[in-house]
Amino acid sequence: MSLRPASLFPLVLALLACSAASNGPSSSGNNEQDTAGEPAGDGDAGASADAEAGAVKAGGNPDADTSQPGAGPAGKSGAAAFAAQICEHEAQCDLIDASASTCQADFESYYEMADANPWAGPTSPPPLELYRADYVSALGACIASASCGGTLSMTETACNTSLLEAPSDGGAPTIAPTQALSAFCAAFAASTCLAGDSGVQDCATTLALYNDDALNTGTACLAGTDCPSVSTCFSAAFTQQ
Repeated sequence: MSLRPASLFPLVLALLACSAASNGPSSSGNNEQDTAGEPAGDGDAGASADAEAGAVKAGGNPDADTSQPGAGPAGKSGAAAFAAQICEHEAQCDLIDASASTCQADFESYYEMADANPWAGPTSPPPLELYRADYVSALGACIASASCGGTLSMTETACNTSLLEAPSDGGAPTIAPTQALSAFCAAFAASTCLAGDSGVQDCATTLALYNDDALNTGTACLAGTDCPSVSTCFSAAFTQQ
């Protein structure tokens, strides 16, 4: 069993699929390039991943939030609301024809795709329903209210940074790690079913945005000693249904 994912899935990779002339991402989940020719692996995506990494440095911090409201799953309703907020921004900025676009339906289909998980590959959508409700809601609200001066990927990166990085006054980030994440990473490090290159050192970064219910389920799975069963249980905890 290994925690090392194919990608950290910064949402910007998915958002690149909806550009000035697009109707949203295709249901195939292929997000290598947007319709304006901007590669998904550009600097914006890297900046978003860096923001995620910076946000979880407090994963082992005893001062990290242990009971943050909204750390439950976003669910289908959260994913649908996020899709609507993205498309609202695009329509307000005249980047899509709101009356004719299938933007929201396409994004809902993309983000609610069954079997999405951290190991499904770089072209797979993120399992957004399993992300924290407070993160998905705050990110969508930030994007919807953003100005029209930059690309959607730039807007997402800026919003992501504002939510996940600690403020300059030394306070906690808006979306701070919870005790469930720390407990999961401790259980993962202690598991007797670890692969040799398990990615323990990346645990907090990899799973920072997952909801506490999924993390608690994963922690319970790791208490087992039958490794095939542990692996199956663990994978299911972070796979979108």
